[in-house]
Amino acid sequence: MLNKKVTITTEAISRVNQDGTIVIMKMNEDEFFYKIDGVAAVVWQKFTTEGILVSQIIDEILSEYNVSKEVLVKDIENFLKKAEEYSLINLK
Repeated sequence: MLNKKVTITTEAISRVNQDGTIVIMKMNEDEFFYKIDGVAAVVWQKFTTEGILVSQIIDEILSEYNVSKEVLVKDIENFLKKAEEYSLINLK
């Protein structure tokens, strides 16, 4: 999974609130709405870099935050699985 590229699907629309939280909406009949904050919001914002690799996201966050690589990799993999399950991102 680390060498896969992440792109946001065309159905996923997001906006950053003043408090740093991100609201993600899926523009279809599901009326999907999700609110994220903290490192998840940072990760989501990194998805907007076209063609970014998962490994690049991990490296960037490791350089910005004091977190163990093992914990970060596990958390990001879980986040990616959920985002892909909800058809918010594509991994290639």
